[in-house]
Amino acid sequence: MPRKYFNSPSIMGQRFSNLVVVEEGLRVRNAKACRCHCDCGGETVAISSMLVAGKWKSCSGCRQKKALEKTITHGDSFAPEYFTWRSMLARCDNPNYPQYALYGGRGITICKEWYVYEVFRRDMGPRPKGTSLDRYPDNNGNYEPGNCRWATSKEQNNNRKSNHVIEWNGRKQTIAQWAQALSVCQFALRYYISRRGMCMADAVARSRSVKVRSNA
Repeated sequence: MPRKYFNSPSIMGQRFSNLVVVEEGLRVRNAKACRCHCDCGGETVAISSMLVAGKWKSCSGCRQKKALEKTITHGDSFAPEYFTWRSMLARCDNPNYPQYALYGGRGITICKEWYVYEVFRRDMGPRPKGTSLDRYPDNNGNYEPGNCRWATSKEQNNNRKSNHVIEWNGRKQTIAQWAQALSVCQFALRYYISRRGMCMADAVARSRSVKVRSNA
């Protein structure tokens, strides 16, 4: 318990940052001190010289709260969007990552704004269940706003750079998308186009005679 020290200069009632002096003339560890009320409702005994110099601005409860706030993150450490963000960084920036050669190794980069998780989360929004991050419409493009979406595995498969995109009747689609749209077997359609070299119209006609299998 601090004891009275009656020879200290009067700073009674004065405000120093969040503290207001309500009792003076105390001594702590051979230093002049005073009792203060804090704006948060707490109370502290502060060293007078530190108080006047602006080095003691609040009670210990406030200081502990501020220290705790510095350790608090965005709160998404276990969110699917956060795991996606971390994986994106690793694919593009970590040469030791197993898939680095397919991403950063071939020049895929991340826009500088997305190195801040909160910005990435704001731009992409919540990740719907059953989806993952897909570079679209340019699968060879970078991770940046306007070229990324949350997509299902089927949507991503249609966006792979290895897919055979065919333009027919004014539309461009992969073989799988054409097969689904025309209700024909995609395996037969792929065979007649890729292996037999048929034009789209002939391949579709031949594929109609083949029993349709799942295009999923």
